[in-house]
Formats: sequence, C-alpha cells, structure tokens
Amino acid sequence: MKGASVNLASAVHAAQQGVGGKVDALEVFCRRAESFQLTADRRGFLLRREATELGVACRLQKGELVGFGRASGSEKEAGREAARLAWAFLSPGHPPLPEPHQLGAVPVPPGRKANRDEVEGLFSELAQDPARKELTVTLVSAETLFFRSEGFTVSWENRLFLVEWQQEVLPGVVVAFRRAGRHAEDFRAPSCLKVLEPGQHLPPLRRERGLLRVLLAPDVAAPLLVSLARRGPPGKAQAFPPWDLWDLRQGREAFLPMACDGEGYAAQNLPVLVGEPPEAPHRRPEAGGAPRGAVRVPWDAPPAPHPVH
Repeated sequence: MKGASVNLASAVHAAQQGVGGKVDALEVFCRRAESFQLTADRRGFLLRREATELGVACRLQKGELVGFGRASGSEKEAGREAARLAWAFLSPGHPPLPEPHQLGAVPVPPGRKANRDEVEGLFSELAQDPARKELTVTLVSAETLFFRSEGFTVSWENRLFLVEWQQEVLPGVVVAFRRAGRHAEDFRAPSCLKVLEPGQHLPPLRRERGLLRVLLAPDVAAPLLVSLARRGPPGKAQAFPPWDLWDLRQGREAFLPMACDGEGYAAQNLPVLVGEPPEAPHRRPEAGGAPRGAVRVPWDAPPAPHPVH
C-alpha cells in the first residue's frame, strides 16, 4: 500500500479484518474525495464550500457465492461496514475476479495537479470575459468546482495481491440560468465535443423550478451562454436545450475522469450535457433484474456498451 494515504490504508485494512481469511477471493476499493466550491450570484455575493468524503466497496467470493457491500463514513467504520454488508448479501453469482494467471494491469497516468488558487482564477476569468456583456438571459449563478479524489483497488486470491492507485482532478464551471434560447446554430463547439443538431428529438429534460445547471469547461461556458441569449428576446425563450454534449477525449486530456472497470475495459464516452439523466446501471435492462445495485458481468464476457461497475 505504498503511496496510499493513511486514511485509505486504514479503511482497506479494516475491511480485510472484517472479512478475514474465510473467502476465496476479495476485492476492496476505497476512495477519498475532497471538493472545493466557489459560487457567486447576480448580486456578487461569494460562497465558499468545502467537503470531504470517504467510501469503501467490498466484493468477495466464497465457493459459488459472491457478495458486495459499500459504505461511507470514517475510515475504519466504513471498511468494517462494507465487509459486513458483503457477507450479509452472499448469493450465487459470477466470480468477481478472473483466474490469477489471467490478471493484468492497465497503467493510468496521474492527472494534472490543481489547487484552489487555480479554481479562483477560473472563476475570475469567467466573470471578466467580455462576452458576458452580451448576455440577455437571466444568469442565476456561476460557480467553479474543484473535485479531487484518490483511491486504489486491492485484490487478492490465495497469495495474489494487486494494488491499483489512481488520482482524479476535475476543475470546471457550473452555470445556472433561466430563459435560455431554443436553438444553438451559432454555438461553436470545440472539436472534442459532439453536438446534437437542432431540431432532433430529445426526451424531456428534468428540471427543478425551471433551472438548468450545466457543468462546462471554462472556455465553453461563456460562448454557450451568449449563444443561448441570442436565440430569443428576454422572457420569451424556452429553457430547453436541443443538443447533447459529450466529452470524447480520453486519458489526461479528458474533461471528466475516464472510468475503467476491474478488467481494464474503458468506459464509454461521458455526457457533459444530456437531454435526460442516464439511468443507473442497476436500472438498465442489461442488469437482468439484479436485486441489488451492484451489477457485475462475467469477467470473460465481451465488452459491454456501458460501464460494468
């Protein structure tokens, strides 16, 4: 566990103790996330918010039975609770790990480092962008979000022991607005984004009190707002986006962290702005009526069209 923080190591050790040596295979995933949020409304008031969260997921195999449990909280409590839930939900299922001789590793380069000064700098750039002067929509709020997580997966079967370490950094701009335009022909999307053409059918967008909150890269946020403002007079435009935005980049260049399952299959393109929130994995038809939220396909199955975790 070299390189792992004390918090993560304590959580994984607690899960290992909770399981003991009574299983054939065990997989423990632990993640600690830290977020820093800076928000400013139309009146110029600033709000800074910090949060830290730690979670542990435990997957085990005993004979033909497999179990999964996850918990959050303090390090040791989360580890013990995840192990207890994994034991409590033992049921027939697919082995969580392939045979030892078929296991491999997928190298993932660490993401670029960011700090809170950079977050505040992103916010200042958006606030001072000349394009903001052309807005005719009602901008409710604009905020920068900095999310950093660290975690690793520990897997062992008999004497096999593997550690996967990863770090993720996500800086971005969240904008909330009312009276957005219906069309976006003059929205110049970067080449890395796939834009759904205006006029194509989209399912209804779930909104709360007419607000739309979108997470965008800083260099995309201001042009998008200007484009929406030009599509109709204030007070008459409809707050319904006729496009989908997807982050097609991979690796360190991706705006959103690219997920990867335990067998090395990369997740599919991640949505930045979609017409309807995607269904959770355990709600998909492919889940086969699984009674719990943990969906695990056989390790030797071909790559699925969605993340297997």
